[in-house]
Amino acid sequence: SSITKGAPTSAPTSTGNLTKVRPGIRTLISQINTIALPIYDRQINTTENKYWVDYLYNGQVDNKTDLTAAMKSHKNSGHFPPRTSRTATVDSEVLKNKWFPYLFYFVHQKEPDSSDKEYWYGRIEPGDRDSIEKLGGTIQWVKENLGATRR
Repeated sequence: SSITKGAPTSAPTSTGNLTKVRPGIRTLISQINTIALPIYDRQINTTENKYWVDYLYNGQVDNKTDLTAAMKSHKNSGHFPPRTSRTATVDSEVLKNKWFPYLFYFVHQKEPDSSDKEYWYGRIEPGDRDSIEKLGGTIQWVKENLGATRR
């Protein structure tokens, strides 16, 4: 069955509540300064720290290797890496493998089980739930209106 469309809420965009992100991301956030020190050869400033906290919190990377690579790129180029647009169409495989687990955990504070994955993977389609905002908003809508992880 298909989901009734409602007014979806926005996908996460700020660091208001760290408990909504996966434990591994919370750990990385707590280690930002330690990870950055050997890369930058100095303590990072407040602006840099805030950027990296937001970068992790907003799901841009979810592991130390990718965070380290992004920091090295920033150090070498002088430019922070761009963030994925919340409203742009995202490839369905990227939505399934990267953004769905992040969004599902953000909404439900648990990892999706195989039934959740099967259900939501079938609903990631071009033109509908094909952006971070649309998918995240629909996951949130289902939770708020149906009290469940899926219909």
